[in-house]
Amino acid sequence: SVYMVYSLCTGMVAGEQIKFIDGYFFLHGALFSAPLVFIAAGIFSILYFMRHPDDSKIAVIFFLIFYSASWIFAVPAAIKYNETLENRGHTFVKSELSTGYFRNKGHAVVYFSSINDGKGEGVVIRKGSINYIKDFPVTRAGEEFADSIIENNIKMEDSMSEIVNLYKKFYSTAKKEADSGFLSWICFASIAAVLISAVSLRRVSKWRLLNVMTIIVLYLAEIFVHKLFYAAEFLKPSRAFLSNILPFIPGNTLALCANLILCGFIFAVGIIITKFKRRQR
Repeated sequence: SVYMVYSLCTGMVAGEQIKFIDGYFFLHGALFSAPLVFIAAGIFSILYFMRHPDDSKIAVIFFLIFYSASWIFAVPAAIKYNETLENRGHTFVKSELSTGYFRNKGHAVVYFSSINDGKGEGVVIRKGSINYIKDFPVTRAGEEFADSIIENNIKMEDSMSEIVNLYKKFYSTAKKEADSGFLSWICFASIAAVLISAVSLRRVSKWRLLNVMTIIVLYLAEIFVHKLFYAAEFLKPSRAFLSNILPFIPGNTLALCANLILCGFIFAVGIIITKFKRRQR
């Protein structure tokens, strides 16, 4: 819904009644955020197990199976359906700029008293001068927002924009692998193996806050490392080497092998810590 409202606001202009509902943007946002939702679901599931330490092993096993199946089947299905939705297209016309408002334009302030066919009449105010303008182009070609007033109020901060761009790159890689076939997707979805292995560290310390921080840091680190498996130039020889060894796997074999090794290592550390704490009792 946040994606939907933000997208609708990009076509709004000052003085226009806000639109909250658009089926295309709602569905597109839901499908686009599917990988992020499942990443967050993993964190919250593990936090639930921390909060309820008496839960049976069956609940943990069910989580491992369900979470793995979600990444193998549900996430690529969402990505492919979102691609189908994008291919259908969606007509979204940005509103024409409204009159009667002062707007920043570079180092000047522009006021339009009338607008016709994309050209405005009014005044432009610069430091020490006020000039009359006529047939002034008002369209914002190439700009994300139709109106600078709306943009100044709701545009994301640079830090948030950077996070969104990083997720877009993550999603773009996921989309490419989903389109490349099932085995290629399995290589990408191997990130889930590391994410679910974090459940073994849910009781690494008596301090619950430390456990929470351990899980969150592990998730963030795995997302960063997984990105390197696909994008880092210094890992290119390793990717080529493993592809030659495992030619029957068309995807990123480095990501697959490394994630499975990390998964086994984290599970082993978690089991060792759990047994050590039990002996201390």
